[in-house]
Amino acid sequence: PEERGVFATAPIARGTLLLRVPLATRCLRARTLFDLAVLLCDELECGEESRFAPYVRTLPRAPECVDAWSAACRVLLRGTSLERALNDEPRWVDLWRRRRHRRAATTAEDTARFVRALRLAKTRGVELDDATWVLAPGIDALDDGVPSSARLELVGGTAASSTEEEDQEEEEPSFLELVAVADIARTAEVVHCYDADERTAAKYLGRYGFVPPMNGLLPAAAILDLDRDIVPPMLAPRVGERRAAVLRTSSLLGGPARTRSIALTLADPLPEALVAVVALCTMPDDDFDACCVSAESSPPPREGTGGGPPTRRLRPDLDLVATCEAAPGAFRDDVLAGLEAVARRKLHSFARDDEFVRVARGAPVDALRARRARAVRDAERAPVVALCDHALPSLSAEWATLPPSDDLECASC
Repeated sequence: PEERGVFATAPIARGTLLLRVPLATRCLRARTLFDLAVLLCDELECGEESRFAPYVRTLPRAPECVDAWSAACRVLLRGTSLERALNDEPRWVDLWRRRRHRRAATTAEDTARFVRALRLAKTRGVELDDATWVLAPGIDALDDGVPSSARLELVGGTAASSTEEEDQEEEEPSFLELVAVADIARTAEVVHCYDADERTAAKYLGRYGFVPPMNGLLPAAAILDLDRDIVPPMLAPRVGERRAAVLRTSSLLGGPARTRSIALTLADPLPEALVAVVALCTMPDDDFDACCVSAESSPPPREGTGGGPPTRRLRPDLDLVATCEAAPGAFRDDVLAGLEAVARRKLHSFARDDEFVRVARGAPVDALRARRARAVRDAERAPVVALCDHALPSLSAEWATLPPSDDLECASC
């Protein structure tokens, strides 16, 4: 990112201690990311009277993040995993207002201060090994990079710190240390990997506000939401009842009952769960009835509703994928048609190339945001295209006829 960067003024040997920051006296530390934002907001309100004023003065006034994007730029995230994340900030602000209301009234200036603190905490906060969050001077100036040339370590006390000053002073001494993990040449940038486990374009853009070099990213998943991407294109009767049966059968979606999505990856663009759900939503009524049993602990019908259909779930011994393989050709054709409808709907949910080009012709910051948004879209669209190549040749051929856009290059943005 433009506002970060630390460079070596002389050769640095591997194992060199680059920086040591006392947690209790130099870092803002809290148990959650939200609490870290609240703590920073309080320090911003204190101004020059804050004991962290020298550090707070170095923080950018308007940190770059998707929450700060204009409506025109936000549209470019349509269909991606970041689309719904754009609603997170208003919920956090509302939570902060309810908490603050116990102490004092909230003004527009107060809200703007918290929004800035929240964006700074998101883009610059570090989650430590003990699950606490910190804002640390010097550490937050480092840029992301793979392979890393430095590693961040928590040394000393491991107890989670309170945000109260008196409690911070009583905890065991602990420090954040930055150690070189490779030889660093003179003038070379010192970098460390922000998040090695979830290094995807969407995770980085949503959290830190930028996208790392594409060759250093992990493959992304395309998330198919049951209610938005899978059920709507199905025209089978009683589709609502079928959806309810899917939700009551937690093993079908590979997680708890609240799980309402299926992930497509480049390694598995046609997961068995997707085949099973589409088969369930396209099969004839008689076959659907044969796949279900009455659910246990079904709530009694409400008075005056006439009873309605019984609450059901799928048979525990049911193997819908095997059922598809053994079914007549007409049924398999229906499943393929359902998969094509799902893939087509998902592909058309993403922003089009011409939308990116139009936004990029605006202000320089919009051009940068367009490149970042397209990196996310391309990464999450790839598994859906792989699904077409794997199982839907007609849609794959149709997709291949769309002209690629070379107007936006994104090697690193």
